Amino acid sequence: MEQINMHQHEESQDDNHGMAVAKYMDPKIYKAAKAGDISGFERAIEDREASPFNQVSPQEDTVLHIAAYSGHVVLVELILTHRIDLFFKKNSNGNLPIHAAAISGHLSIVKSLLGFPQRDSEEWRVSVLREVNKNEETALHVALKNRHKEVAAFLFNLCPRVSSYPNKERKSPLYMAAKAGYLDLVKLMTAETVQVVVMDNSMLSSETRSVVHAALRGRNIDVLEAILKKEPKLVYLKDEDGTTALSYAILVGFLEGVRYLLEKFSVTLYQRDGSGNFPIHVASSEGHIDVIRQILLRCPDAMELLGEQGQNILHVAAKNGKAGVVNYILKTLDLGKLLNEIDEKGNTPLHLAAINGHTMTVHALTWNKRVNSNLRNNDGITARDAAEEKMEAEFSMAKRISWLILQSSTAPKAIKPKSREESPDTKKYRNNMVNTLLLVSILVTTVTFAAGFTLPGGYRISYPHEGMATLVTKPSFQMFLISNNIALYSSIIAAVNLFWAQFGDTKLVNSALNLSGLLLGVSLIMMSVSFMTGVHLVVSDVYWLANIVLAMGLVSLVILLSRSVPLFPWIVQLLLYLPPRLMQLITKWYDGHQKKF
Repeated sequence: MEQINMHQHEESQDDNHGMAVAKYMDPKIYKAAKAGDISGFERAIEDREASPFNQVSPQEDTVLHIAAYSGHVVLVELILTHRIDLFFKKNSNGNLPIHAAAISGHLSIVKSLLGFPQRDSEEWRVSVLREVNKNEETALHVALKNRHKEVAAFLFNLCPRVSSYPNKERKSPLYMAAKAGYLDLVKLMTAETVQVVVMDNSMLSSETRSVVHAALRGRNIDVLEAILKKEPKLVYLKDEDGTTALSYAILVGFLEGVRYLLEKFSVTLYQRDGSGNFPIHVASSEGHIDVIRQILLRCPDAMELLGEQGQNILHVAAKNGKAGVVNYILKTLDLGKLLNEIDEKGNTPLHLAAINGHTMTVHALTWNKRVNSNLRNNDGITARDAAEEKMEAEFSMAKRISWLILQSSTAPKAIKPKSREESPDTKKYRNNMVNTLLLVSILVTTVTFAAGFTLPGGYRISYPHEGMATLVTKPSFQMFLISNNIALYSSIIAAVNLFWAQFGDTKLVNSALNLSGLLLGVSLIMMSVSFMTGVHLVVSDVYWLANIVLAMGLVSLVILLSRSVPLFPWIVQLLLYLPPRLMQLITKWYDGHQKKF
């Protein structure tokens, strides 16, 4: 088989001259161009059969591209002296040599290329600076893209209009400069460009990304002020996603920019974004209490604004689980009308918090007396019903706890909720849950049954206590035996209970899952206690080892209990019920005590 050499001759057509490119660039020529080796390059020029001017690299870079990338001014001028036409030769990315110099940030090369005597005219420079690569980027674009501020400033001064040209990503050089925080360059661009460009609306069209958003993204308040002082209309532009300037400032967390926009352009508070929400809704979804406070301070009626699906700011906070915003609204008496408002689907904020399983939000709303938990949505269900439906359809610890919170309060179930047909996915999920719990219960039964007959310490062999447990008088053994028996019987009852779930009745399945989950929680906890006390018993003669075993077991038991608490509704109800009631009693006692004096 013939071996292929990377540098073998390849025939291709030169786009500009109609001449054949002999081969990929000779390594010696490539090294000479990259190193700026003038003498080596001049020797290569003398070889007419392998002229360096007709050779390109694998990415179709000419020797002029390589010299420009590398920053060798003398070599660039030498090449242009012999072949000025290489100036217009593009590589595989569509980059001219001027692009190459701008990418590398070599200002001296840029000046040399644009000031070469044979092409020294204003019209020629402008035409070159308007040339774009495959990403529709001019030399000014690539200079800013690579953070070469001096090169960008030089190129802009030669052709100011280019600063408004959008590339393939719809980013103009002005956008890039604003995002990078180049204040001086932004001032130059806005001074020269806005006057010319705003007249034909190219900066106010959807063809370019908003420079205001770029300044907000760059978190530079000086750049933002410079842009808006020159052209205030830009503040009303939206980005490609339909996000307004104020909403965008909130989203990126640029609070200084938020304050500036609120002070200078408060009317933007009433500007909807692409999803139909107002900036105050965005602040609510992001949990920015300070921003909400500032908005309401300037425009109190902003509390009445309804966004997507007719939702107020409390709806949005509850849906996104922003407990801080919810608590702020609950504590602010002027915002009381928001607590029980409904959206287009009839959902209150409590409904949305319950549906999405945000436990802290559900707790805050449930235990507030002004929140009406009796309200039903358009489907005829209460918040408690909504939480129960979500919990049954998809097992989630957060959704289960949310349901328990509502159950532990006075939140009612609907008397006649609309019937809902169970989806095939829900049925499949229930069956999988039943099978999984059944398998676990059988495994626990097997393990605890075996442990009951392989007692730590063994059995006595002497009469009259033959066959009795050797360590039966030890407290640790007694704890081992009791906990093991509880684990065994709980898992057996859970297994038998789950057999009934195989009949397919929905109510029976729900009942079986709830009871079996509780019993398996008990059995797993008791099995852990059994193992801990058993191991502690057999190593009790080694004091330090016995303490380590006990400590490890207790830590694991605490973790297990914390994860198992949601399986015991009465514990959750007690934990949720006592703190608010205790605070009420303390408050009443304190108020009565104060009146006496």
